[in-house]
Parts: sequence; C-alpha cells; structure tokens
Amino acid sequence: MVLCVCGAVLLVTVAGIMGQFQEHAESGMEDDLVEDIAEMLDVFEGSDLDSMTLDGALILPSSKHVLKVSSNIVLLEKDEIVCTAMTRCGAEFELWYGGTVTITKRCQSPNTSAIWRRVSVNMSISSALL
Repeated sequence: MVLCVCGAVLLVTVAGIMGQFQEHAESGMEDDLVEDIAEMLDVFEGSDLDSMTLDGALILPSSKHVLKVSSNIVLLEKDEIVCTAMTRCGAEFELWYGGTVTITKRCQSPNTSAIWRRVSVNMSISSALL
C-alpha cells in the first residue's frame, strides 16, 4: 500500500515538472519565432521587393496565436502570454491563423519615413506604404 501511494506521489510530481518544462520550451520557441518574424520584416524593409504576403497558417504555430505589428514592435500573443521583438519595418497589421496579410511598398526612399496604411478586405489585411 505504501509503495502505491509513493508511486502515485512520484507520478504527480514528475507530471508537474514535465508540464513546467513543456511550458518553458514553448515559451522559448515563441521568443525565437517572434525574433525570426521581426528579422524577416527587417529584411523585407531593406530589400528591393515591392510586396510580401504572410499566411497565418504557415507562420503561426496554432489558432490560439495572433501576430501584431505596430510602432516598430512585433507582438506574438497566445492567451495571456506575449512575446515581443523590435523591427525597422513600419507596417501595422494583425495576422490570425486563418488570415493573410500582404505588405506592399509604393515607394522606397531612404530620405523619407515610412507611413503604412491598413486596409481590411474580408479575411485578409493589406498594408500599403504611402
């Protein structure tokens, strides 16, 4: 009987530790993901490309995640957890798991600051550099 009780206590303890390890691992992956997205936006900002389309189903890990870009800050939100990174890209948009966002540069001048406008169309959001 004592062995059964000790075994049950051990299982509960190990399950709790494994749950905390999994949450920590997921948080680390989300931190890496938001940094990678910020870097991708920076590369786009400095590239010769005119537009880029982001698909939420391909970028976001789950339908619980939302990507928000505003004021040169990239936010990845899931429930109450928020991961952030800085970007040079001036676009402002929100991307959900089932949506797409197309970012289009109308003009690219190193002497002017980027002003982005968000236009919502059905399930997608388009951003244009004015």
